[in-house]
Amino acid sequence: MDFLEQFASEWFKVLLLCFAVVLSTASGQNTTAVLEKLRAYPDLIVVNGNIVTMDAGMNRYQAMAVRQGRIVVLGSDKEIRALRGPKTGMLDAKGRMILPGLIDSHTHPHLWAIPHWFSSDWAAKRYNNPELQITYVTGDSAAQLLPKVEQAVRERAGELGPGKWIWIVLFAKDNMREARDIIYPMFDRNKPMLIPEMLDQWAPENPVMVFGPSVSAPSVNSTKARDIMKRVRGSEVGGMAAYYTVTYDILLSGNPEAIGDLLKQEILTCLTRYGITSFSSTVWSPSVLEGARLLDERAELPARWGWVHDMGFASENPADFYRRLGDLRGAGSDSLWNIGMGNSIWERLPWACTQAVPLANPAQKQGAASIPVSPIGGQKLPCPDTLRYDDSSYQTIQTALESGLRPTYLDAYNDGSYDALFHMLEGLIQSGKLTLPQVRQLRIGLDHNVIVRPDQIAKLAEYGIMPSFGGYQLYEDIKGPAFLRQFGENYLGWMMPVKSLVDAGVHITLGTDAHLTPIPKLEALPMDWPRDWEGSIWKFIQFFITRKMTGAPRQSMAAGKVFGKDQALSRVEVLKAATIHGAEMMLREKDLGTLEPGKLADFIVIDKDYFTIPEDQIGTIDNLLTAVGGKILYKSSRF
Repeated sequence: MDFLEQFASEWFKVLLLCFAVVLSTASGQNTTAVLEKLRAYPDLIVVNGNIVTMDAGMNRYQAMAVRQGRIVVLGSDKEIRALRGPKTGMLDAKGRMILPGLIDSHTHPHLWAIPHWFSSDWAAKRYNNPELQITYVTGDSAAQLLPKVEQAVRERAGELGPGKWIWIVLFAKDNMREARDIIYPMFDRNKPMLIPEMLDQWAPENPVMVFGPSVSAPSVNSTKARDIMKRVRGSEVGGMAAYYTVTYDILLSGNPEAIGDLLKQEILTCLTRYGITSFSSTVWSPSVLEGARLLDERAELPARWGWVHDMGFASENPADFYRRLGDLRGAGSDSLWNIGMGNSIWERLPWACTQAVPLANPAQKQGAASIPVSPIGGQKLPCPDTLRYDDSSYQTIQTALESGLRPTYLDAYNDGSYDALFHMLEGLIQSGKLTLPQVRQLRIGLDHNVIVRPDQIAKLAEYGIMPSFGGYQLYEDIKGPAFLRQFGENYLGWMMPVKSLVDAGVHITLGTDAHLTPIPKLEALPMDWPRDWEGSIWKFIQFFITRKMTGAPRQSMAAGKVFGKDQALSRVEVLKAATIHGAEMMLREKDLGTLEPGKLADFIVIDKDYFTIPEDQIGTIDNLLTAVGGKILYKSSRF
């Protein structure tokens, strides 16, 4: 039986099932008997629930039936119990609220897995490779850290032997803000305290990498590390790209079994556990895709993954690559498919701009946060006239659009990024290479979206652009707070104006860009978000309802600040961002995002009523059960 015949056959069974229910009800026959004859009874029925479908009518039901991974029918307990067959499983929801599985439109489990599992000897032992362990060096000053780095490198070289990778991460004080202030200057290009020659001297026979705090921090490589990177990747890489390259394309290269296992452990522990049943992320390493594909072929991928082909591993000439690639959108399976191409650093922050006018005497701060948000803020020229349209990243996105591809996962930290994109789209429309309906049909995705000018909101709606928001960027000291420090609180209205966007008709999505599971080692935290947000996606959701940033003031100047109560979203609006709008962004709204007949049976059971709990307690909601395609992948001991 070919695919089309199988597809038609399965949907014919669903139609027969519905017909059988109606027929048996009308004739008084036993429904189960009819379904048994048709071999069409459900695989699973869920009863005694408070099912919120998130459909257009926000309908609620007590129970639902699932067959072959999809919802067949919803109804009352009595109606759905009548469908139970001899092999039908039953899940009693115990009166709990059931929601569609949450969709995280921006997160990186394959990246977060590295500091998570490499911060101990877990991965080194599991995959029998001692190089898969990061050594953390901590101190209160650069003067303390430097000799400790030397000692750590020399000790690891002795432990591992020649030719083995040595991986060092630095941390200072007891929070990311202070760690950046102390450590970033150590990697200053003009006067670095750590240079390759030092690493070469300390471990002459080993490739060595030394990173600052967080996966986005600067780093330095030894000569051997640099040479191996060039041979494998074509160029030396540092920071986030080095995490990917060394882990997947060097240390685990040719071992998709281990890569798949690492991905599975991370997704189960840090997404499925918290009710995330689908997510999207860029893929920089072909090896990551091999591991994910292996899981998909075995039906072992714990969450659905809409992946983005990042230009980071396209070719030496990514614009030419995308000109010849062809449109892959939607290609794949129900669990792993392509949603477009992207470039998470296309805006090149050093020249990204803003039309905000800087303060005459902005607050001074040493370290990372002294990096200006914009080197050209306040100039009379509009941003498009100051941006470098000859830059390869800009030209790559333009070439992709001209070639019929869908750009998504484009970082947009400052309002200049939107101006650059609008400039590009307007030029393509005026030249006749694209029409406005074609642009809207693309659903171009933008990520982070920290600073949005009020006059840009209508354009975002006009072009059908789908921005993703996570909230924590207003806490991280080198993003939202740095903007406030340089430009002042008159621009609070520019900071994640999600209510204005929703009111304008923009379909926003929720993208945590975070590692939800707490990591025991503070220095292993991949990025900088409020520590009290860890362990729950509902903390992210609560922020957009209250607009209040939590956390410790010592760690971020944003802690305790309310970022414009007028931009607070309703509970329904935020949940739509995390369900049906996320499905739209991932090009799967016909399969995901709501609990309706015919859609994939991805659902969660939570311990509190999201719609009635006080808004400042939404972050206390806990996920009790996660099912993907009707298969229960997580169940709390409290359920």
